[in-house]
Amino acid sequence: MTRLPDDFRWPGGRQLAVIFNIAYEAWSDGQAPGIGPMGNVLKPGFFDTNAHSWASFGLTRGIHRLLAIAEKHAVKTSIMVNGVICERDPATVRQLAELGHEVINHSWGMDVIPVYFDEAGERANLRRNHDLLTKTAGVAPTGWISPRGTGSPISSRLLAEAGYLHHGDVNDDDRPYVMDFGG
Repeated sequence: MTRLPDDFRWPGGRQLAVIFNIAYEAWSDGQAPGIGPMGNVLKPGFFDTNAHSWASFGLTRGIHRLLAIAEKHAVKTSIMVNGVICERDPATVRQLAELGHEVINHSWGMDVIPVYFDEAGERANLRRNHDLLTKTAGVAPTGWISPRGTGSPISSRLLAEAGYLHHGDVNDDDRPYVMDFGG
């Protein structure tokens, strides 16, 4: 691993970079977040209609409001997109890329978390979503952020092998750094 030195500067000698991330997320069919805005988890075996409704706001209204704000202020963002979104709203996914925003691979759904897979399953999820995002957005994603930001112990290596240039599953530095997996 190679970390940037304390005297690192961004292009133009700048000392600070700001990334605007937008989460354009959804859960797989029949799934809902484990907790919703009410803050208390339902007993096991009960579908949380409130959490499901809350989690659907981004697809229904939120993404369009956030895109309008970004456009109003001429800000380009990185937008984390689940594969399931490509099936539910392909026109908006295509619009993200056409407007110049970076489309970030964000797994199939928010309930599809890399740490739960073996290596073959993680590779399959990465490839499935990569291909779907590329087809839908018209550009291949080069960045990844896992749902919850929770990759597996091998996610970084698998992403590098798949040609990804960056991921957002680490929080141990406020600067980017290089992880080397033997080329």
